[in-house]
Amino acid sequence: MSALTAVSSRVKAYRRRLGSSTRLLFGVYLPVKDRLRCIKDPRLLLLHRRLARHLARQKAEWKHAYTYNYYYQGFERIGIGGAKPSERRLEHYQILEYLKPSHRVLDIGSNCGFFALNLARYVASVEGIELNPHLNRIACDTRDWLGIRNATFRTADFVAEPLRESYDIVFSLSNHHTIDGNLSVGFGAYIQKIFDHMSPGGMLFFESHNVWGDGKLGPGDDSDLDAKFDIAEQYFELVKHKMVRCFYPSADIDKLFIVLRRRPARDPSARRRLTLEAARKSYQYVCFEAQPHG
Repeated sequence: MSALTAVSSRVKAYRRRLGSSTRLLFGVYLPVKDRLRCIKDPRLLLLHRRLARHLARQKAEWKHAYTYNYYYQGFERIGIGGAKPSERRLEHYQILEYLKPSHRVLDIGSNCGFFALNLARYVASVEGIELNPHLNRIACDTRDWLGIRNATFRTADFVAEPLRESYDIVFSLSNHHTIDGNLSVGFGAYIQKIFDHMSPGGMLFFESHNVWGDGKLGPGDDSDLDAKFDIAEQYFELVKHKMVRCFYPSADIDKLFIVLRRRPARDPSARRRLTLEAARKSYQYVCFEAQPHG
């Protein structure tokens, strides 16, 4: 048995043992904390009730719901903890230097929109594309409650949806293959579509799925990230990467966060500089020098 297979097996066994605690986390602990926030700030109560109705409809009508039908994303501004608190998540990425007031941003697979809404304060506009209509209703209700005017959300499949806009920044956060199976396309087609709808020199922020996968390449297995980046680095130049720790180890895993810059044109001769074996060991940014373009 290889060392990687052994690690993957231990991770699976550990997560099976923690299954009940994960249900408690998303079914009891975090929802109770959210209710306590409403006691401290009663203005939040009506919003929380409205958003909870969307979650209830999702449970009844949507085949797959993340985090036991609790909020996958959190948003401190509205008193929701979530599995991934948006403000802290952005801090962990350390990318504010790339976000400019003139930028147009696309968030692929925007979930309930909290991360996109948090970005809105830093850029000219942000658009979220999300297939799940219940999550988009949460995003729109939250946007309207906060009075955010530069954020839009559309219910669509990113791959199938025609895009007319060109974006300066694109976020692809664990969305190149979704766990629920609703986005499962060829990686090359996915990357090329992002490239085709970005401004020259634009930044792509890419977060992996499970980089310790078992190699069977099922949903959420990114153990083949080297092969994927043989493709990606033809379109995008690697700037830096680091591993990012998850917020709740019983329910999530650490992921690889990668910063890329759009090339002026596809370069089929570009050599991959990302090496997964080394990348998954570093929790500090590993930076790469800019390459000359011919």
